[in-house]
Amino acid sequence: MSQEENVCVITRVRKDEKLFDLPPQREKGQRGRPKLKGDKICMNLRASHKQGWQETKCQLYGKRAMKTYKTFVAVSEMTVYKTVRVVIIKEANGWIPLLSTNTSLSAQEIIEHYGVRFGIEEVFKDLKEVWCWVSRKFGS
Repeated sequence: MSQEENVCVITRVRKDEKLFDLPPQREKGQRGRPKLKGDKICMNLRASHKQGWQETKCQLYGKRAMKTYKTFVAVSEMTVYKTVRVVIIKEANGWIPLLSTNTSLSAQEIIEHYGVRFGIEEVFKDLKEVWCWVSRKFGS
């Protein structure tokens, strides 16, 4: 197992991120190199489709919240065609796509972990804006 496989990344999916279906199964005795990816996934179509939405209770920002989501496993160009779990969260003003490199995590765990990360980013933003904190690179 390589070091990269020990790292779990949970992040928001960029608008220009290319996601693909899983590669098709190979036939027995099929020649040639196996495919790395399947068909391209359109996130707008997945999010706008009425079926497949589920609900879960999550612990976000210190309180329980009900979130409506869809989840699926895909192949990401960002992770060099490794499998990822995508969670689309339905919000009042649209939807938020999240991505996890650990496909065994549940949608609830991914949403909660991202909520913790978002809280940390807010602290850094406040430090920079309110307290005029400037991070300096090492060795300068």
